Amino acid sequence: MTLYLAIFSTIITLIVLLVFLNFYFKYYAEKYFYKIHKDLSNLRHINELEHELLDMEHMKNVPHHICETAVNKWSYTMAWIGLIDPYSKRIKPIAFAGQLDDKIKKTIQKDIEKKIGPTSYCVKEKTCVTLSSYKRYCKKSQQKKFIPPEELLNNYLYNSFIILPLIVNKEVIGILSIYTEQEEKQLLIELEKLEAFANLASIAVNNLKKLKEEHKSFQEMVKVLSTIIDARDEYTAFHSANVAKYAVGIAKHLELTKDEINEIEMCGLLHDIGKINVADKILNKQGPLDFTERKLMQTHSTVGAMILNQAKSIFNKKIIDGIKYHHERYDGSGYPQGLRGESIPLYAQILAVADSYDAMTTDRSYRKALPKERAVAELKRNKGKQFSPQIVDAFLQFQNKENQESINGVKGICAI
Repeated sequence: MTLYLAIFSTIITLIVLLVFLNFYFKYYAEKYFYKIHKDLSNLRHINELEHELLDMEHMKNVPHHICETAVNKWSYTMAWIGLIDPYSKRIKPIAFAGQLDDKIKKTIQKDIEKKIGPTSYCVKEKTCVTLSSYKRYCKKSQQKKFIPPEELLNNYLYNSFIILPLIVNKEVIGILSIYTEQEEKQLLIELEKLEAFANLASIAVNNLKKLKEEHKSFQEMVKVLSTIIDARDEYTAFHSANVAKYAVGIAKHLELTKDEINEIEMCGLLHDIGKINVADKILNKQGPLDFTERKLMQTHSTVGAMILNQAKSIFNKKIIDGIKYHHERYDGSGYPQGLRGESIPLYAQILAVADSYDAMTTDRSYRKALPKERAVAELKRNKGKQFSPQIVDAFLQFQNKENQESINGVKGICAI
């Protein structure tokens, strides 16, 4: 009997043990597989982000895209990116996503302006900063005017934060700051992912910085080139810059995109580049041009398009066509192809109005400048003939706004 009881007790113990082991391994297996799933998901997001950030078409939105990824895909409460200004050496915020508490906003601004908080500590030490590491820094630091740690969080929105340096060639170019409802312990578990994220952000933001610098250099080169073109004719100094200004004003009133406005500006600056093929004696002739001279002058729009066509990777078809057809007339009587109405490319329609207005309101070798009122009257009179009615109307709106701002500016000066 005792033997049977011992066997029965052993069996019961084994059953209980098996049940316990089953629950134990099931719990940890689920936890382990959840971690694997989460890690794979994070890896997928980072890979997707890498392709997006290194895609030239998305390059301009890189900082915002990084912040939105942190908030929308990884469920952090708030993220912002700041770059170090080369002159002031302060952090300049350039992108933000998520919920920003007013109190924390003021604290961040104070940190940036006075360099007495975790952001400046992150830049100085080139290391990621959390609330705990910042508290240790405050205790060790001999500097007394640091932001108290209790001012850095709002428990309604954030329970922890991490600030990661954006490092390129061992130099800090900015920071990525993330605030979350998670406890700091959980945030530190995700540190490896966040560091990979920050490294990717560093590369992408630095590429954007280089792209902007190259674009700025290119714009300066174009302006120099347009100045050289205008300098060949003593009467057309600043003509290309003026045309670019008017063309941009029209484009803004037409609510074109930022990229299109930049392209329009490029068209304005380079619209007369083909005049490099026209002799100085024709450009600076005091009287009217004869038939042969006029025909040669009319080749400048086609020659300009041919020149820019050699650099298709820089100048797209819209820019090239804008320059080629900017002397077409709305009624079909223009050159080089006699295009009519809306068959004339939009950029060319805009340049036609901008170019004609500046030509009328500046001195030329063959006549004096017209008063602005007379030039505006000519534009109105030729709506639907030489010029697109829509473009003329947009230009007039631009001019009215310019005039109003000029009047307000004068009133302001008088008031002072």
